[in-house]
Amino acid sequence: QEILRNLRSAWHIVAEARTRLNDELDWTRMLNEVMGVYIAGGFTNYAVNMLQQYDAFDAKPDTQTYIMLLNMLGKDLKDVGRFFSLWEALPRDPKPADELYHLALEMALESRSARRTVGMLQEMHSAEVFPSPDLAERLAKAGRNVIQIHEWVGKLVALNTQLRVRTAKRDTALLQTHIDERDAILATEGKTPRTPTPAQEVRDKYFAKLKKQGYFRRPWLPLGEYIQSKKKGGEAYAARHDKPRPNIMS
Repeated sequence: QEILRNLRSAWHIVAEARTRLNDELDWTRMLNEVMGVYIAGGFTNYAVNMLQQYDAFDAKPDTQTYIMLLNMLGKDLKDVGRFFSLWEALPRDPKPADELYHLALEMALESRSARRTVGMLQEMHSAEVFPSPDLAERLAKAGRNVIQIHEWVGKLVALNTQLRVRTAKRDTALLQTHIDERDAILATEGKTPRTPTPAQEVRDKYFAKLKKQGYFRRPWLPLGEYIQSKKKGGEAYAARHDKPRPNIMS
């Protein structure tokens, strides 16, 4: 009863808004909110039928409209037929999120249709979207006897390699640009890349002072103790060579 009251309240708000602010509202966004109420209440058929109401308000479903319906039909209902009917109508500009392509590929695998799975792989290749590890594992099992699936998986692997190489080259070129820019700035100051910075100069002076004070000098030993420390065996030898071993039994 509470869900029905919320639905009546939502439509009451829509009716009041249409009466008072008809020309000032984004009706697509308003109807998307009403559709969200239907989906949250579990009225899946009413949510799908909401698509027919957009024309009555001189509005058109947008990408968010289809995303809500596709998530409902795919994740909640596993309705393959209606999912792909809406998937064909989904605007591709702007590009849908990768998660939506993953959901569509999952539904194609659920349909057990090789033609539909291959079609989704083609779309993902065109959109430069790659399957998740879980979907890749399912593809390996479901398509082990379908040559076309193997071909498109190979094309996706090759495309992924090309994109990674392109990204690495772009990052390298950008890094080299920063290096050249820094070298040019140093040249205007009469310096080279090997010229120490003020911080490096202070660090060198500090460690030179420590060395002068004898902090890095080896401890002096009498001749007998020195010869004994160089022999194998004994505490001095053990301190230099014995290493603690991890307790692999625990």
